[in-house]
Amino acid sequence: MTRKYFQAIADALRYAKPPHMDYDPNDLREAFRLWAISIDSVAAELAKMNPRFDRERFIKACGA
Repeated sequence: MTRKYFQAIADALRYAKPPHMDYDPNDLREAFRLWAISIDSVAAELAKMNPRFDRERFIKACGA
């Protein structure tokens, strides 16, 4: 995979970030927890595909 694909995946995950709106704080906390787990899981799989994958850079690009 190329950097272009990694960026597209990061953009999609950033777009999926839970909004800071009028939600129950517990629901919002759980939504952020699941979003962070998703980012971490995707990053782990991408790192397996490319040994030069920069995990921290990807996570930052996701908005986390």
